[in-house]
Amino acid sequence: MSRAGSAAGPTQAASLEQRQEYGANMLLEDSRLRGALTDDQFQPLLDWALTWSNAYAAATVGLGDDWKPSVDRAIPWIKRQVGALVALLESWSGQPRAARAAALSALAPTFPAPRLAAQARELAATADAGSAARAIAAALPAGPG
Repeated sequence: MSRAGSAAGPTQAASLEQRQEYGANMLLEDSRLRGALTDDQFQPLLDWALTWSNAYAAATVGLGDDWKPSVDRAIPWIKRQVGALVALLESWSGQPRAARAAALSALAPTFPAPRLAAQARELAATADAGSAARAIAAALPAGPG
């Protein structure tokens, strides 16, 4: 490998890191995103969101300097998904099991999350919102990568 070839690797990595940081900051700086959830309840959802943000950023490496609009278009979808889950988890303990299952089933196609749909009734049986958040995040599709 030539010197030019080895120098290109770190430059691309730094560029990807910059893109991922840009997307992550759009999520992390939105204090409304977490709603009234505790750190324990919100963290699994944030981890899921960051995985997707990183994947969208990585998908822009071929766009040169014109990558920000693509990330800017992706972040609102991620925020909508997390926002819907936050709203559900905020009312989790006050909702009957059947209502929680119905809400999870309704959210599943918006991801799309077949495992969430298949596990909705089982997940709805979890009484604790923090445990539910971890289980729900595990049932969501992982970010492509």
